[in-house]
Amino acid sequence: MKLVLLWLSLYLVQSMNVDGFVPSRSSFVPTFKFTTTLFQSANDYKFEFSWALSKDDFYGMMELSQPVNNTLILKDAWVAIGFGTGMFNSEIITCHGLTNGSVSMFERRSDNRYMPPSIFYSKNTSISMPISGSMKDGKQTCIFQRKLSPQDPDYVKLSAVGLMNLIWAFNPTSSLNYKQERFTFHAPTHRGSFVAVTSGKTIPNTKTDFPIKQTHGILMMCAWLIVLPSGAFYARYFRTTINWFIVKLIVQTLGLVLAVISTVCILTTQWRIDGLHGIMGVTVLSLLLVQILFGGVSVIAFSYTPFNSFRGFSKKCHTFIGITLFTLSFVQIGIGLHKIYPWEEKRDGSMFWGFYFGAIIFWIVATFMAELLWGNSLHKKERETLFDEEQAIKSVTNDGMKNYTWESLHQAVMDGKLLVVTKGRWVYDLSTWYQSHPGGRRILQMVSGTDVTFELVNQYSDTLIHLKIEPPQKTYQSDTKLLKKISLSDIRNEPIDDPLDFDSSPISLLTENDLAILKQSRVKHAHSRFAIQKLSQFLVGEIPAENNTFRPSVNSSNTINNENLPFENYEFRRYVITKKEIQSTSSFQKQIILFKFCMVYPSIKQNQPVNFIPGQSVQIQVCKDGKYISRYYTPIKGDLISFEILVKIEPDGIMSQYLLQQNCGANQIKIRGPFGSSILPKSFHDKAIPFQFPERIYFFAGGSGITLFIQLTNYILYNTKLPRRVIRFLILTVTGHSKISTHW
Repeated sequence: MKLVLLWLSLYLVQSMNVDGFVPSRSSFVPTFKFTTTLFQSANDYKFEFSWALSKDDFYGMMELSQPVNNTLILKDAWVAIGFGTGMFNSEIITCHGLTNGSVSMFERRSDNRYMPPSIFYSKNTSISMPISGSMKDGKQTCIFQRKLSPQDPDYVKLSAVGLMNLIWAFNPTSSLNYKQERFTFHAPTHRGSFVAVTSGKTIPNTKTDFPIKQTHGILMMCAWLIVLPSGAFYARYFRTTINWFIVKLIVQTLGLVLAVISTVCILTTQWRIDGLHGIMGVTVLSLLLVQILFGGVSVIAFSYTPFNSFRGFSKKCHTFIGITLFTLSFVQIGIGLHKIYPWEEKRDGSMFWGFYFGAIIFWIVATFMAELLWGNSLHKKERETLFDEEQAIKSVTNDGMKNYTWESLHQAVMDGKLLVVTKGRWVYDLSTWYQSHPGGRRILQMVSGTDVTFELVNQYSDTLIHLKIEPPQKTYQSDTKLLKKISLSDIRNEPIDDPLDFDSSPISLLTENDLAILKQSRVKHAHSRFAIQKLSQFLVGEIPAENNTFRPSVNSSNTINNENLPFENYEFRRYVITKKEIQSTSSFQKQIILFKFCMVYPSIKQNQPVNFIPGQSVQIQVCKDGKYISRYYTPIKGDLISFEILVKIEPDGIMSQYLLQQNCGANQIKIRGPFGSSILPKSFHDKAIPFQFPERIYFFAGGSGITLFIQLTNYILYNTKLPRRVIRFLILTVTGHSKISTHW
């Protein structure tokens, strides 16, 4: 019943007296008038809006007239006036012509979409009321009354002494809309806005924000449906092309520029956050700024080692935010399209909707197909089969193939070449790939001059060799806290038949913790088939085998087996730091730190030394700020698979400071060796030569030379099947130097 009464109250079927006004067309004397005639010719519709003000009320009259020559008629016409600056933020009053010659009037509010505003049922029916209206003689007239300053948040307050923003629109020949109302969208020329001045003047406003919003939508569609997805797609699936990163950077920058221009366009029409579309727009822009930040960190880390620690985290965040951005932007564009070209309204938005759905389907299908064709889903055996130099050799002329040794290879790297080796033999020059490698320049610097077979085919397992895991040792805490001591109760006192009965098998220091760090430090990415095949384009030479029995031929199986390769002490192998321990006390002027290095891919080659002989050292090389730095250190314990060194941290020491800053397992470090000859007599190593072991050994050393004696002590005492009896192991002096007295 209430709904019926409300409906009846909205029909203009009666006359009412308000503040002495006679509510009829003939008695309405407007104070002000706004008139518009389309195209300024006699064959156009004419819209007029007149109004008058009393102390508390606003009276308005809308008139829509057909041309005087009756070439155009009014049929199911509607005319509207709105208090506000735009359709989305205005209080709208519509007047609809009826077939019986009367009219109906409704209050309406926008649904934040370019579609017919919905009827608004006010709780206070006295704020806006119809007065009278008619539809006759080719003219439709509606008169209404409205409070100037209603105490209701659903209504705008009008000014009796200043400016009022109004919008108008009409459709002279409306049809049924999706709500079965004679209220369909007006033509682009059948709407406008003006500013009313209480002095009687009106200021027409020919500008409209619809073209700006349309431009905003088109630019966003170009940015998020074409340009930015193209850059991301190219970066993921075309990384085997030279300068792919530069192409990605240019394309993504273009997409960003389009998005910024589009945002500036929409900000010229409104500054407020408008509904879900506005909230999502602010969210996308905020995430885009964060994405640029993480992308910048990735770009910097791509080239500079100091930022490498942030690269893994920033890369994951960059990927996650990128996927989130594309998902939100696709949804956001759909919401924006539905706002400008709603599904319910049959207007000219089908082209935009077709492009929207077509682009989304295209990228989904393209990504799915690319993952199948270019993705990293190759099995190890497939990667190993693709990794075949026979085809690469056919593409290189005899003059183009250069012979290298590990020593000359290292010199070429120091001279600026970016050379890597596969299968211990084939040499590739990646210099042209330096700027474009997806993993960044740092990785190429890290592996230059080394064998990259395992990284390329991602085929490695700790089961390839039998590693001896160090058993727990019985120790007790020393006052010096410098080295672990062996208790005398652990020493076997029975006679030793062969005092030089050394263990002939490798005695590795690898522990379970070391293996865990090694696995974490290895390259986990498996190269695609295109990356593996592209490597063949960079083949420049080989390292000839000194003994062909150690190396398989070109046509032999591709199975990776390092036991068939000869050992070369000039070959750089890659290690990681698995342990850092401070060995010095507070009385020391400079810190002494024990570093433990473990080979990233432990392996045993032909003629590989079992352990370090006293007097031998290794060369450690790192890349700092794009420059290679090398230092020699004496391993005090271990073998080529895992060994320990002592380093005095110098304030200005480039290498010592670099090692100090490294976290365990963070970066791979190149090491080669061993170099140097034994300081022990030859007869000590040759069982065929009689050797009388001395009762006492005196060793004199200064500074870092003490590490050589620690190496000698470990070699003599611990590299035997039966340890020798130790009476006194180590005594420290207050000056920070070591004095060692050993008796057997």
